[in-house]
Amino acid sequence: MVVDVALVVASAVLIKYLYISIYLDAEASSSYASCILIVTVSLLAGLRRQNYYEDILKPGVWRGYFSLFLIVAFAFGLSLFVLFAIKASEQFSRGWFTSWLLVTYAILLVTRVGWRTAYARLLKNGYLRTAVIVIGSGEPLQNTVARLRDEERRGPVSIAAVYALDPNEARESESQIDRNSHLDGCLQQIVMQCQTNSVSDVIVALPASEKDTLCRAVAHLRLLPVNVNIVPDFGELDLSSGTVRSYGHFGAIGVQRIPISEWGVFVKKIEDIVIATIALFVFAPAMCLIAIAIKLDSPGPVFFRQRRHGFNNKIIHVLKFRTMTVLEDGQQVVQASKSDSRVTRVGRILRRTSLDELPQFLNVLKGDMSVVGPRPHALAHNDYYSRLLENYARRHRVKPGITGWAQINGFRGEVLEASQMEQRVKLDLEYIENWAIWLDIKIVLMTPIYGFISRKAY
Repeated sequence: MVVDVALVVASAVLIKYLYISIYLDAEASSSYASCILIVTVSLLAGLRRQNYYEDILKPGVWRGYFSLFLIVAFAFGLSLFVLFAIKASEQFSRGWFTSWLLVTYAILLVTRVGWRTAYARLLKNGYLRTAVIVIGSGEPLQNTVARLRDEERRGPVSIAAVYALDPNEARESESQIDRNSHLDGCLQQIVMQCQTNSVSDVIVALPASEKDTLCRAVAHLRLLPVNVNIVPDFGELDLSSGTVRSYGHFGAIGVQRIPISEWGVFVKKIEDIVIATIALFVFAPAMCLIAIAIKLDSPGPVFFRQRRHGFNNKIIHVLKFRTMTVLEDGQQVVQASKSDSRVTRVGRILRRTSLDELPQFLNVLKGDMSVVGPRPHALAHNDYYSRLLENYARRHRVKPGITGWAQINGFRGEVLEASQMEQRVKLDLEYIENWAIWLDIKIVLMTPIYGFISRKAY
């Protein structure tokens, strides 16, 4: 982070000298320092907000090169807005500002690749690894060691030692004193190993029945200046993203977090209002022409309202342009297929280009939908896939959207196999777990390219 700040500031000063002092042969005002400060602070805030400097080897959903450009553009845009608000923007050269933006993006791009390459090489050579000792018994120990072995092959983890305690049922002939003595012996070896080697983490993996052993081990390990972690024996429950939630002096293991924080909900609401308002203003002439075409093409209403599940499984009425001769909204809803006779001539064009979805911007302004989110499905389809796919209902933890991560990745139109819907759900959940304003902007900008026109939309 320090290197990035130094390079970004240095590039601003250098470009100012080359462009203004030499190329334009003019004198730059002292106000340039304030602009550089605003951009640098905004840029760091954006990068830190997206955990840019953490888990450097993990690519993530929004850490691509395009998303990095969005962060840079946001920082420079915010600076430009502030300067405009205080009526100071005319003091700065547009050529310098644009050049600095592009150079800043290039610097972050090059340093990011450089850090990743250097970090990966250091890990490959055995450096920067987290040395871990594992102590436990039974299935929890086996599962923990197996998962750590997988991570060890990738690089960031190194297993220093594994101490296996025999399960109680296999040692029924021994007294509790003997078992405690065996445990204490293992703990003493761990203490000596932590004192002589660079071990930073100890993991205790024991079955739920070994409560006394767990408490005894943790109490002993508290004496060491290392991270002590436990692997709860909760069967098939996935705790890979678990955290500890504090309620005053009481703590609990969190297995799921709110997908979007209260501040995130506020930001997303502003995003929805702004984009929906602009979209309705821009597409108003087209929507009027579409309405006339629908009335001339076939008898029936212009709009089609269908019940679907929204946020928290609440029923919402989604608005669309009518594209078929039927208005199905019951327990039996047949998906449109290729050469479907129910689709009108105008409807076929609207469905292929997704223009039938334009009225849903009204749903966005109403608060039932968001611009970006998992696509809502008819109630009949929702009930069917909820029974078929275990994680399907988790899509309703956020508002449904007009476009989404699954859509720009090619998953829209007719679903012929359950595996296709499974892939959609996987991408929807990936979006929910990794939501960020940058990801929404990325999806919105990519939708005209990848999300509107599809050969699979009938």
